[in-house]
Amino acid sequence: MNTPTLFFRILIASALLLSTGACTKFIDFEGEDSTPRLVVNGAFQPDSVFEIELSNSLGFIDISQIQPRTDGSVAVYDGNGSFVDSLTHIGDGRYRSNVTAAVGNTYTVRASSGAFGEVSATDYIPDIMPIDSWDTASAASSDPFFDNSGLDIFFTLSDPAGSENFYMVEVFESAGYYIDYVMDPSTGEFVQDTIYLDFGPQKLYLSTTDQVLLSEADGFADGGELYGETFFFSDRLFNGNIRRFQLRLDYYSGIANLEIRLTSASQSYWRYRRTIDRYDYSSGDPFSEPVQVFTNIEGGLGIWAGFSASSAVIEF
Repeated sequence: MNTPTLFFRILIASALLLSTGACTKFIDFEGEDSTPRLVVNGAFQPDSVFEIELSNSLGFIDISQIQPRTDGSVAVYDGNGSFVDSLTHIGDGRYRSNVTAAVGNTYTVRASSGAFGEVSATDYIPDIMPIDSWDTASAASSDPFFDNSGLDIFFTLSDPAGSENFYMVEVFESAGYYIDYVMDPSTGEFVQDTIYLDFGPQKLYLSTTDQVLLSEADGFADGGELYGETFFFSDRLFNGNIRRFQLRLDYYSGIANLEIRLTSASQSYWRYRRTIDRYDYSSGDPFSEPVQVFTNIEGGLGIWAGFSASSAVIEF
């Protein structure tokens, strides 16, 4: 007997994706029934205020439009159960606190709206894991159209012993520049000028043959090489040790700085981002296995999870 499918919206805030914009996804949820539930989505990081988005799921035969919950009550508590702050509705189902989160702390969110009962979740912010060092080397691209314009990026991480740690690594390209010749209107002569490219940080598509990253691969792997924009890994194979990792850009223009971003995630945040990534990868493939997006909201759906991030900027 087939389980009815429940449709709910995952609202991914800018803090959740570490980007400048927010996006909305409609994701199939394989539930035990078709009862609408309250959906809470929020991630918190050090020195940032708490913010969540509140909505509700729809039953599998409900064709109405999902609407943000604007009548909610949302509060955050610390690891001892003491009240931290109430979140204020700022529009479109978004609720924001005036209090900032701190690294190493545990926080609980409790939310309710309309006829929905109270839902809750608890998570923590792991310690920031700095990138100890980095290096680069020119590399032959695996794509023949790019000739030898690839770039290998190496970074080193010192993993703390005695705990299970979860990581994500991404590389971003900042707005770059190039040198061009322009006419000086006062002299009529061509002179060199710096032309700056007008775009924000862009996440780059990477490959790797690193054995730790390959061992936990969810994305596309071919011939011992893994491809993707975000690589997820734990310290299962190097707990308490110093580890050097390798990433590759098949094409690098050389006119923009690069940022290696290393996220130290709680297990809940790591599992959520990982299943979102798997969902995106398999979306539209009728032969792929359905992906159940991770949720840790008791009594509802969504995510409440912590992370911290460090970065290293490679200037060219």
